[in-house]
Amino acid sequence: MIQNYLNIKTPTLRELKARKEEEKRKQKELENKRGFCVSKMDDETFKKVAHRLTMIAYSTEFLSEQIDELLDMGVIHSKSLVVDFQNELLKLIEVFIGMAMEKGEAAELQRIAQQKGYDELIRTIGSLNAKQYEALLNFAKTIKIVKK
Repeated sequence: MIQNYLNIKTPTLRELKARKEEEKRKQKELENKRGFCVSKMDDETFKKVAHRLTMIAYSTEFLSEQIDELLDMGVIHSKSLVVDFQNELLKLIEVFIGMAMEKGEAAELQRIAQQKGYDELIRTIGSLNAKQYEALLNFAKTIKIVKK
């Protein structure tokens, strides 16, 4: 009765399902379109985009190193937006590494990915307290990474 008074039309279950299906269809189209664009790039464009992604990755890495200071200064209000952007960027870089492997140009991109992994590992190890570091070292000894 209140709905009639306010002229609010509540969607039916059929309409909700149709909307959900339409959203799924649009999302699939968008994903297919992205994949199609990347796979159809010529070598020169591919290299340019890969280089730009690398530069963006380095700049966001620098930003993430300075994020606490930027939060204190009030330049940004939340870490989550930066972290979300970094995660999406990593997904995109993974796509380019996969495409580069198909094209036989993976060496440089793989090196960059490994370097990022090493940087993250070093940063993680550096942030451990003494007890955590000792536990990590003991674990490394048990799997024979480090000599006893």
